[in-house]
Amino acid sequence: MKSKTRTIRNAHIVLEEGDVWGSLVIEGGRICCVREGIHSEEQAGGESFDAEGALLIPAMIDAHVHFNEPGRTHWEGFVHGSRAALAGGVSVIFDMPLNSLPPTTHGDALAQKKAAAQVRCRTHYGLWGGIADNGLDQWRELWCAGVVGFKLFMADSGVPEFPAVGEETLKAALRFSAATGALIAVHAEDGAAMQSRRLTLETVWTRQDYLRVHDHSSETAAVERLIYWTERLGARVHIVHASLADTVQKTFRAKQRGVDISVETCPHYLTLTDQEFLERGALYQCAPPLRSAKNLEELWECVAQGRVDWIASDHSPSPPSMKEGGDVSKIWGGISGVQSSVEVLLSEGWLKRHIPLTHLVPLLSRNVAKRFKLNDRGSIKPGYWADLTVVGRDPSHRLEPPLVYDVHRHNPYCGRVLPARVRATWLDGQLAYADEHWFDGESEWITGQGWRRESTEFVSP
Repeated sequence: MKSKTRTIRNAHIVLEEGDVWGSLVIEGGRICCVREGIHSEEQAGGESFDAEGALLIPAMIDAHVHFNEPGRTHWEGFVHGSRAALAGGVSVIFDMPLNSLPPTTHGDALAQKKAAAQVRCRTHYGLWGGIADNGLDQWRELWCAGVVGFKLFMADSGVPEFPAVGEETLKAALRFSAATGALIAVHAEDGAAMQSRRLTLETVWTRQDYLRVHDHSSETAAVERLIYWTERLGARVHIVHASLADTVQKTFRAKQRGVDISVETCPHYLTLTDQEFLERGALYQCAPPLRSAKNLEELWECVAQGRVDWIASDHSPSPPSMKEGGDVSKIWGGISGVQSSVEVLLSEGWLKRHIPLTHLVPLLSRNVAKRFKLNDRGSIKPGYWADLTVVGRDPSHRLEPPLVYDVHRHNPYCGRVLPARVRATWLDGQLAYADEHWFDGESEWITGQGWRRESTEFVSP
């Protein structure tokens, strides 16, 4: 299949240096060339797709999803999650080590998750390892077995089998990163401060209580402590789902000092506010929580200034029963958005706020590829794998539940007009999705930098 020559023609092609009108030729699954202008002829013996003037961009690399397989596939699994991803213009997902059972904190659990992904995942996939109640031997095992990096929590993760780490384990993980080059992804909220606030609340929480427990100061304090230790221990760190513009600014200033740190935010922090959570409830509950309208606009300024490294969905679904009830402390804090990230970012950032495509598109693909050293993905360049998506303008496109393909379909953007609409997605030059139809393709396991490589410089906790 990958040996075929394919052409995507009549497209508005977004390159790193600018955009051009023309055709893109694919050979052997990789980008062969971009041909500017209109060309009526097709490649001999090849296949052709007419983009009809739509955008052609690198497909998204979503480095933060929870597909929960094995063990909690009734929350979400590779089958439905990856179908939704392809429909949203995503070619690569990196699956988090929780909320699967067992969590990916040791080699056997990684093997189970990989086996499930090989059979069921329609996108390319990488797998995160977990740092929780395991130790150095398990971290080393996972790193050498191919995880793309490690995830840890500085506050309660929401599931008992993946506990938050204390200060000493945090420092040990950062030393491990410095010794191996492994990227450590951190949920940065101050668990001790949050627990202190919990003790002052009634047994049954209101939505206001949830916001008080997850006050912005908890994120700020955790980020400051994380940057302090990252800088002193020489680690590689990534802050996941930053909800505050202040988090992005602190991370940017640390990078200017030479700290090896990056930060993501999510479409829900760029689109939804705490008032929507207070008014509409569980569908909008996440951790960290949605913030103020003022903070939302400040986050967009960070995006426009190039201070956000990338966008990730933090797709974290649950059964509908876990999004119901009067006690907010018992409601699952997760938003389902793997299908919506490309459409939301381009609708809100490009079409509404007029941020240039050459600025926005790398947040979905190139910047992620560079951080994970995927040297032939994430851009439209000759020789790169042809992971691509076509995005058209459709002023009437309104996301509704029948058009949502993750398992429970409780997407918070339902009912919202998203005029940037994904039409088609390719994996390695093979058409994998087009206009509500999926096609059989070849997905691949993407390994981390520790794959089959031993290090003699691990530092013990």
